Amino acid sequence: MTNPAAPIRPAAERWDAEDPGFWERGGRHVARRNLLLAALGGHVGTSVRSMWAVLVLFLPAGDGPAFGPGGTSLLLVTPLVAGAVLRPVAQRALGRLGGRDRTVVTTAALALPVLAAVYVLQRPGAPLWLLVAVAATAGAGEAAAASSSGAAAFFPRRAQDRAGAVATAAADLGVALVQTAGVVAAVTAGGSSSFVWIAAVHVPLVALAAGVAALRMDNLPVARGAAVRGPRGALRDPHVWGLSLLTLATAGSFTGYGLAFGLVLRGGFGSSAVAALACALLATVLGAAARPFGGLLAGLCGGARVTLVSLVGMAAGTVVLAAAAARGAVGVFAAASTAVIVLAGL
Repeated sequence: MTNPAAPIRPAAERWDAEDPGFWERGGRHVARRNLLLAALGGHVGTSVRSMWAVLVLFLPAGDGPAFGPGGTSLLLVTPLVAGAVLRPVAQRALGRLGGRDRTVVTTAALALPVLAAVYVLQRPGAPLWLLVAVAATAGAGEAAAASSSGAAAFFPRRAQDRAGAVATAAADLGVALVQTAGVVAAVTAGGSSSFVWIAAVHVPLVALAAGVAALRMDNLPVARGAAVRGPRGALRDPHVWGLSLLTLATAGSFTGYGLAFGLVLRGGFGSSAVAALACALLATVLGAAARPFGGLLAGLCGGARVTLVSLVGMAAGTVVLAAAAARGAVGVFAAASTAVIVLAGL
């Protein structure tokens, strides 16, 4: 590579972030640009995956409460389950693509769940099965979020954890994006059908994220093929199972509590859509902001200790919020839920 400051081409033969001279002559700039744009794609992807957790709060009587708590909960979890199934499939199918190509494909694919949601939400009386099917397509956002972490490969090994944390925090804030859209819709639209714009606002965002990725991101040939190898060897490693359980307990709790928080406030405590979304938004932002600090604490105190303290705190917070829910103490419930989400983000 003759000019490190220039964008990498798909046929580039050299990328050596460990070389201080290469890094300072332009490698740092290229890496940061790719991280920023990949994080944008992951941010929009997570927002798309999470939008049904907000939309269920606004569905009209014929489509929302008529389905009962079970129906609204199904609409909430379907994109998450679909995303969990799609993520390894997408990683394997797209593993041969470079960072730019993978980000463009996964981000552009978000147009399907967004446009489908806009279409079905404008048709009152749509059956539950149709809403669930459309919600399932939102699982494509998980593939976009997963692709964003690949930009860490542009960085030296010493900085890859930090870069990955930045990409993950940006993806986590995607939940806050759709919650903010919900708050705006609740305040400005009231009971009208304008809540459709909660989904429609993602159309230009998807176009922007996919467009800038195609124009300004780069492929990193050294990373190609890394995700193509099958998972059989990993499944035989007990450490992989342990890390998976820890991820489920932390990142899974962040996602689950963050998305269900507003629904419980709305359905269980009778809070307004604005109040429910505002509380959920605050908790999500605090939890996402805590993630980089978790990495710093892990470097100072050790990752195992930080994880243990977080899990103990989450368990205690869960006990408190369950007791508060049983007694109808909405303030205590909201505070405990926020604490659990922040600890999960940490």
